[in-house]
Amino acid sequence: EEALRTLSRLLTELPRDVPEGARVAIARARADERVAMARTSAIRLATWLAVVPAVVAFGVIDWTRGAAVLASLLLAALAALVAWRTRATSGGALATLVGLSTLAIGLVSFVFGPFVLVPSLAATNAMFFAMSTDRRARRAVLAASVGALVVPWLATVVGLEAPYYRFGPEGLTIVSPMVALPEALVMPFLLVVSVALVVTPTILAGRMRDALARAEERLLVSSHYLAQLVPEAARGA
Repeated sequence: EEALRTLSRLLTELPRDVPEGARVAIARARADERVAMARTSAIRLATWLAVVPAVVAFGVIDWTRGAAVLASLLLAALAALVAWRTRATSGGALATLVGLSTLAIGLVSFVFGPFVLVPSLAATNAMFFAMSTDRRARRAVLAASVGALVVPWLATVVGLEAPYYRFGPEGLTIVSPMVALPEALVMPFLLVVSVALVVTPTILAGRMRDALARAEERLLVSSHYLAQLVPEAARGA
């Protein structure tokens, strides 16, 4: 009974020091998670490119800014694709992917300013990367995401950019330096994108919760069967 009790404890309780073999397996599992994250990033960033024709339809008044937004989206999607296909998920590759995607989000300020759509895009992007990074990397992801909002606003404060918003007795006016804003096109666009920004993080959080639930269930089932090794009289000892 003592031997069985010891065996059950060793198999169900995590040790303070992870064995080398287990450490290698854990590292491999983490690498696989990051590769899956890169694949999803490539798909997610590619869907962002789908809104480019809609923005062009608004009527581009500054093609230099438009080219900057498009180039940043393409580079971010390409970086994610390369990371996925080559399994290059090192810290540097991840930092590049976070940086490029955050840059693209920050440049979206050219369309509606830094306080419309950009916060939701930045929050969803940060949440996505936070699910696949350690605590230290999450701090960097958070800082970059906040920068996507703050830097464009600071650019208007110091005079590098004209203000994106005007306030008056009639309310708030959005001034886009990149596109015209025809109401007939902008309102449906904002509706579709806003709905997508509600649905996407919900799906991401749900998938994470499902994965955690499956892992917990496997652990509890394994513990149940391992407990059967120990005589019933000794299980409460």
